[in-house]
Amino acid sequence: MGCRRQLVPDIQKVMTELTGKKFRLFHSGGQSFLNVLIKIIRTMAPGKTELYPAWQGMQYMSNMIDDRSNLDRIDNDRYPGMKWTKASELLAAYLSTKPVSN
Repeated sequence: MGCRRQLVPDIQKVMTELTGKKFRLFHSGGQSFLNVLIKIIRTMAPGKTELYPAWQGMQYMSNMIDDRSNLDRIDNDRYPGMKWTKASELLAAYLSTKPVSN
């Protein structure tokens, strides 16, 4: 059992299948660019009094990109009886409440 890492092209394909609309990948820069952007934003808007400053979500994304999220090290079978939710199921449930606009 266990789960498989969902890659961006997988999500693109699922969204296209669920909506019937063509979803495209958009490359907005690499991890190096993201890390520079995080440093700039942390300097200009550190958000010391905010619970979740703007740069924190960007830092999380950077950590996921640099393989800190490697699921191969996680023992998914240690939770007996757990049913993993497929990305297609999650997105279908979301789309049933918020349809995609053009």
